[in-house]
Amino acid sequence: MRIVLGLVLFLMSSLVSFAAHTRVDILFSASSVKPGETVWAAIRLQMDPGWHTYWRNSGEAGIPTKLTWTLPAGLKAGEISWPIPTKFSEPVLTNSLTTYAFAGEAILLVPMSVASDAAPGPLHLKAGISWLECQKECVPGRTNVEVDLVVGSQTVLANEALFTNAKSKLPKADGPTVTVSFAAVDKENGVVTISGSGDGSKMDFYPYKSSDFAFLGDTDFSSAAGSFTIKKRITKEADAAWPASFAGLMVLNPGSATQSGYEVSLKPAGGVAAAPESQASPVAPASSRELLLKMGSAFIGGLILNVMPCVLPVIALKIFGFVAQSHGGKSRSRQLGIIYGLGVIASFAVMAGLIIAIQKAGQKASWGMQMQNPKFIVAMTILMLLVALNLFGVFEVVLSGKAIGAADQLASKEGLGGAFFNGVLATILATPCTAPFFGSALAFAFTQSPISIVLVFISAGLGLAFPFVLLSWNPALLKFLPRPGAWMVRFKMFMGFPLLATAIWLYSISTAQLTRVQVKDFGFFLVILATAAWIFGEFVQRGRARQLLAVILSMGLIVGGAKYALAKPPELHWAKWSEDAVEKARKEGHPVLVDFTAEWCATCIVNRGTSIEINSVARKLQEMNGVAMIADNTAENEAIPAQLRKYNRAGVPLVLIFPADPKKEAIVLPDGLLTPNMVLGALDKAAGK
Repeated sequence: MRIVLGLVLFLMSSLVSFAAHTRVDILFSASSVKPGETVWAAIRLQMDPGWHTYWRNSGEAGIPTKLTWTLPAGLKAGEISWPIPTKFSEPVLTNSLTTYAFAGEAILLVPMSVASDAAPGPLHLKAGISWLECQKECVPGRTNVEVDLVVGSQTVLANEALFTNAKSKLPKADGPTVTVSFAAVDKENGVVTISGSGDGSKMDFYPYKSSDFAFLGDTDFSSAAGSFTIKKRITKEADAAWPASFAGLMVLNPGSATQSGYEVSLKPAGGVAAAPESQASPVAPASSRELLLKMGSAFIGGLILNVMPCVLPVIALKIFGFVAQSHGGKSRSRQLGIIYGLGVIASFAVMAGLIIAIQKAGQKASWGMQMQNPKFIVAMTILMLLVALNLFGVFEVVLSGKAIGAADQLASKEGLGGAFFNGVLATILATPCTAPFFGSALAFAFTQSPISIVLVFISAGLGLAFPFVLLSWNPALLKFLPRPGAWMVRFKMFMGFPLLATAIWLYSISTAQLTRVQVKDFGFFLVILATAAWIFGEFVQRGRARQLLAVILSMGLIVGGAKYALAKPPELHWAKWSEDAVEKARKEGHPVLVDFTAEWCATCIVNRGTSIEINSVARKLQEMNGVAMIADNTAENEAIPAQLRKYNRAGVPLVLIFPADPKKEAIVLPDGLLTPNMVLGALDKAAGK
């Protein structure tokens, strides 16, 4: 979760502005160094008041400062020695995120070893430094620093006060002995307990980052009689193994002026055991009376689900089916009603089995949990769109090689299969709408035995199916419905609109589970899918000419659309454009690509998708150490029209590429549609190739 949050913060911050709140330089602990010896390099980050950068483990948000060296022969850089950070609690909605960061100034120390055969004279080295700086907003920063380390006959110390102060803020290698124990709560959560002797001062544990597990930020600290105890919660993936040890810092007086700490590798006494089979507190089995009451509540809840918004489209479809088949005789009507009811009950039984399986595996289950799965949401959105298009008559569902009538389609076709499928579909759409009486019955079921779970779910299924079964067994009630006729074709098409509304509702849920780019790609895929369905229905099913070509085209659209939607997005990070940001980036040696665009500009969107936000351009910019900036004119921006006029453009799109040399003019790409070669060629030109 913290990795995702960190990534989200980074991507969001890329849209704010180019970094301007942290100054970076490199200092050495010696003005000259003797061959064969080691000196310290200090990467000094000085932040504006109120801003901070992040430690090697940024915590539940943020991104650590990164360092990339370009070193000459005869010089070798070691690992970064990080000072002890400050623990921050950053409010996010109703919760808080724990991060480990530096405010004011941070000095990262790196040992630099000079080869014993290094020739006298300067060794020129470069360092690419990137960081994330945050206040109320977060801004990614990046710069290149070039310095010389002089090799001489003697080592002459320099900047002694700075390095003495920096080393005093490093964690010590050794400290008091502590004992560690571990207790698994379930397959994903555990508690690490650290104990030792102490003087009553507060202590905390700052973990090093790991890809296999994560410590939560909260710390439970207590001290008594010359000892202390720290409890930290830890999480991992359900199918991953618990680590054998936990590395990090033991910090004394955290956050104070006298803060100090030492490195530890904690190995729990007795090892790290898997979670016991049963971690939850035992729940007493329900009495027969209580079980019957909950089954009754589930039945009533199932009845109420029939009028919930999630189920209304299926109710309308089923009414249409009863109208269409009301003159087929009582036995036929009753048979269809029973099969529909069996479809509902079978679906609830399957869900009960799923809940039991999850419960046995030690996981937590919840009603409507499938609506939290983006794959399920995507699949259901596609299904609802296709059913709506089917009702509109765009295409028909073909069974056994024959085209059936407009009323005989996936959600309301005649026959036992159609009745059963309607029961399944009604259940799927009903799950996110927990009706009154139903919620308490389900909460009760999740704490009970498998047989109780099955009984409660079956009761809910009976409630959902009951009105339709009752209608099928009392044909007299059907006389209040109008007789079949031509109006049914129009009514069938009208019923497509509730299904289309359901598809829109499901698509809106996907916006909270997918990234911005994925949401847009998914939307385009739905349009492509609808186009393919229209081609298939119009040219294949209605017997038009060139049916084979139509089949190939419709399948090609679906496959190509899916491939586009699933393609990995390029690693191109956009910063917000301003003239000052461009000037600053160029002074720091970065070429800059600026895209003047707007979401209402179709040409801009096409250019971005085909020629700018593509992997080859992203790689080229990375090789050039370039910066991409976006000038978004979707909403009114007074600075953008002035720039457009400067380059003789009446409006967007406008793509400019600035060479790193501030004295050189910007390269203006042609207006209209671009190609990848145009953009790549301009980048090469900016790089002097």
